[in-house]
Amino acid sequence: MTVTDTRRNLVNPLIRAWTTDAIATDFISGTDSLTASSIGYSAGPATILSGSAGVTETTRETLLNTVPVQTGASTTGNHVVRWRPTLTIAVPGLKSAGEYRGSLTHSVS
Repeated sequence: MTVTDTRRNLVNPLIRAWTTDAIATDFISGTDSLTASSIGYSAGPATILSGSAGVTETTRETLLNTVPVQTGASTTGNHVVRWRPTLTIAVPGLKSAGEYRGSLTHSVS
């Protein structure tokens, strides 16, 4: 995940916070599904590629609803932040083996 913030604010260039949210769909195979409530998200540490930002990571146990996963604050000027999240999926013992497909969506505000 990469956030590129180019919202230079000439009136107050030091404070421009942002939040990244995530949500997932159910993961579906041909005969079975894993619900989004069983999908966990760990943002992990962010790497500041340019500029300056204080970033707070969040770990979530479910992606059933839109949840904040990273927050950027104390930003100065334009900046680029990147992280590599880890997803965990709780798979009950009676689920079918095979390929499951779903979507993970990030949004920044």
